[in-house]
Amino acid sequence: MPEGDITPSCLTARSGRFAVAGLAVLLAGALFIRLGDDVKLNGHEALLAVTARNMVESRPVEMADGSRPSPWLVPNFNGHLRLVKPPLPYWLAASLGRLTGRLDDFSARLPSALAALGTILILIALLKRQGLGGAALWAAAVLATTAGFLTLARRALGEMPLTFFVTATLACAWMGTESSGGRRVLWLALCGASAGLAALCKGPVVLQVLPLPLLVLAVWPRAKAADSAAQQAAKPGGWRSTLVGLILALAVFVAIALPWPLYIYERVPDALSIWKSQSVDRAAGEFGHEEPRYYYLLRLPYLVAPWTFFVLYGMGLVLWPDWRPPAGPFSAWGWTRPLLKAVPAALRDAWREPQGRTPFVLYGAWFIGSVIALSAAAGKQNHYALPLMPSVAAFAGLAMQRLTSTATAKDARRARLVLMIHAIVLAALGLAGVVYCIATREPFLWAVVGLAAVLVGAAILSIRLGARGKLAQGLSALFGGVLVAFLIGWVAIAGQVDAGTLKARFAEGILRATPPDSPLYSFADEDSQVIYYAGRNIPMLPKVEQVQEVAALGRPFYLACVQEHGSPEGAVAGLELVLREPNPRKQSKSLALFKWSPPAQ
Repeated sequence: MPEGDITPSCLTARSGRFAVAGLAVLLAGALFIRLGDDVKLNGHEALLAVTARNMVESRPVEMADGSRPSPWLVPNFNGHLRLVKPPLPYWLAASLGRLTGRLDDFSARLPSALAALGTILILIALLKRQGLGGAALWAAAVLATTAGFLTLARRALGEMPLTFFVTATLACAWMGTESSGGRRVLWLALCGASAGLAALCKGPVVLQVLPLPLLVLAVWPRAKAADSAAQQAAKPGGWRSTLVGLILALAVFVAIALPWPLYIYERVPDALSIWKSQSVDRAAGEFGHEEPRYYYLLRLPYLVAPWTFFVLYGMGLVLWPDWRPPAGPFSAWGWTRPLLKAVPAALRDAWREPQGRTPFVLYGAWFIGSVIALSAAAGKQNHYALPLMPSVAAFAGLAMQRLTSTATAKDARRARLVLMIHAIVLAALGLAGVVYCIATREPFLWAVVGLAAVLVGAAILSIRLGARGKLAQGLSALFGGVLVAFLIGWVAIAGQVDAGTLKARFAEGILRATPPDSPLYSFADEDSQVIYYAGRNIPMLPKVEQVQEVAALGRPFYLACVQEHGSPEGAVAGLELVLREPNPRKQSKSLALFKWSPPAQ
């Protein structure tokens, strides 16, 4: 273990094996059980899935010059180009679709689940490499059951592959700073490759997340040793291997990240305006997601729930390693003192003891740099914060390791108190959900009752184990309860409140009501979920005038409408209602299918 490690491991070989086995079960349940069932793809997922399906089925679109390039090179959606996002998430889903023979909900979501698993495994390996083995498994369990991470791990979005490659980039950079000679060159080259793949996931987002932690890695670890410059120069391949590695990393990054944009730039004249719209305009909040600067400060406690306290406790431990939770829950000064501790003093200690604290300086830079960069942009959404989640899990892992490795009776009492409070809060949240469903008469009341029963049972078991001094087992009981409660919510609740269920049912009705070769259009909205579940392109007619122009051709056609966008029923003669899919929660958002037939002669 590196000298100065502030989290010594207390796991015996036997308990370590049990911990690994428990984590494996946790990951399998959290990421893969009923991944493609119960909850339909949402709008963002359907955009990715339709684009990937066109790759699997080789459906190109015609370019302005008359050519029809492969959809693997020029992605398309619903008959037009889809260039607003880089292609790697589409390639991943389409590749799995090729392997399975078709692209369905499971194969569309599997890349995200695998990327989530890879992110967790890299975090474990990185923490162990940093001498934080006692915190590694706890951090992995936290990341696997955190609300923001777990929900997006089961969604077909580009953010999870981005998070995987961001984590891989920083892990490789860390290994590069800890190595020398040829190994340093190799790790830095892998760092550049991972950053390039991250750029192929979300484009310039990597410039928001990576610069600060990479700068910390470049400066912090080697700047404190009194003779660092002389020793590094004297080592075989010291500064030379660093220079070669950095040049190779940049070259690999460019070789991976730039070919596709350059290809598109040559083939599509307005590519630059499309990318500007998706980066600059989106950051300026022009896509309807403008939020205040403090948005993520309010949302992060929810996104890292139910382990928010442990994240804050871990951050406090890094600033003040000797801090312990107070013996009483009402000691306000005891709870807030870490936050008031002088940050310059903590940074000075970390500077003087780099081997013990540099890992958490990295995680702090990762977290702070991401929050600042994301907050600076006007456009904000919850899933934009996903790449910083591994850093907060590392802090929570440190807190849990400290609580479960108490050395004195007083520390044990404090740890039992923290565990009891957390268990009671989780049980109270479950019971609050029951009260809400009774008050609002939700149809899934009994599912919420079952979910609450699981949380209450896990809380009681956790408190009993903690009272017997089995703090690690008590904390593990909470993890199990959170996982089971999430799966109950996914199977029995989420599908009922998700608009995707309604739109999937509507798309199935369209398939039954329309012949495969009949013209089918959508009115005023290019709904990706309906297009995905209908299994065919549905060209959009944005205005009533376009519907009238199609009707003027004199050939029968079908028109799918989302009522919230209005209906041309009264403005276009000859439209006959074929199908209406009512929305039991919002009647104004019911879906309708019309058929237009020429008037009888």
